[in-house]
Amino acid sequence: MLQVAKDHSARDWAMILVGYLHGLRVSEITALTDKDVQDGYIKVNRLKGSLSTVQKLVQSEDPLFNEYQMFTNLVHVQKMNGRLFPITRQRFWKIIKMHGKKAGLPEHLVHPHILKHSVAHNALDSGMPINELQQYLGHKSLNSTAAYLRSSDQSACNAFAKAMGA
Repeated sequence: MLQVAKDHSARDWAMILVGYLHGLRVSEITALTDKDVQDGYIKVNRLKGSLSTVQKLVQSEDPLFNEYQMFTNLVHVQKMNGRLFPITRQRFWKIIKMHGKKAGLPEHLVHPHILKHSVAHNALDSGMPINELQQYLGHKSLNSTAAYLRSSDQSACNAFAKAMGA
């Protein structure tokens, strides 16, 4: 979905990328301002009772995931002031649906909160300790983070297929 979004619009790609890399909700993405991104860090003002966090911007050799370069361009080169992504939550939903469909993702997986789910599952699958993920996602309760330990239908199907040699 990231590549599809990037091919369509640098803004769409940037919103999806930052949402994924930092496990943000739609409202948190659309509320980001130029003041939240400074000196190679992003201040995440989490909603719904979660803890705010300060996280390092991701610098990657893969341009698709090089958030640091994206923000350098967005904030400094384009001289952004105020909200970085001044759109509504509803518009973001439509953007996710559009790019997800074009990327060929299953419809039931194409919603904005999948960004947070995806980064949480990817972090745990890569061996990130659950207490570190809890802090990264701004969860007050370990129970909120532990929800990502549960297997999804898709991962259970994949594990079963692997066990059966398929």
